Amino acid sequence: MKKTSLLILLAMTAGCSSLNPDAIVQDISKKALEAKDKKICETLQAEKDKIYCIGLIDDSYLIDQAIAMSDMKLCGTIKDSNYKKACEVAATTAERKATEEKAEKEKLNTLQSGGSLEACNQMNNPNMKEQCRINVILKIAHDQKNTKICEELISQSLVNICKSGA
Repeated sequence: MKKTSLLILLAMTAGCSSLNPDAIVQDISKKALEAKDKKICETLQAEKDKIYCIGLIDDSYLIDQAIAMSDMKLCGTIKDSNYKKACEVAATTAERKATEEKAEKEKLNTLQSGGSLEACNQMNNPNMKEQCRINVILKIAHDQKNTKICEELISQSLVNICKSGA
């Protein structure tokens, strides 16, 4: 189970440790959810409690899929309104993040082909910014036979590669 959906559902079932029958159902459901094991749900006495417990595990799977696929539509099949809302928020966040990453990658490809270090420095993602800088420096060094620019790279091994390819 993905950590995000597990955290969402565990947070919603937290605080249930007493001899209260409802609390016992919550505790067993929480254990089943953590283990992602529907067999643990079978230890519950009442059929409605078993269904509730199994539903939590099924909902966690749907939340995982919604997040992985950035597809809020998958949240629509979740029965519990609180879990459905949590799923929608998580899926929307995942979708927004995927869209931002796609835009950054497209920007990276455009910037690398243009060969501008200044443009690379405008990237938001630090890893992509550094990847862009490395590729642009390697391209400039090769195209312009300029080994001096290689000194701007972050590691000596990259500097050596750059100088040998220029």
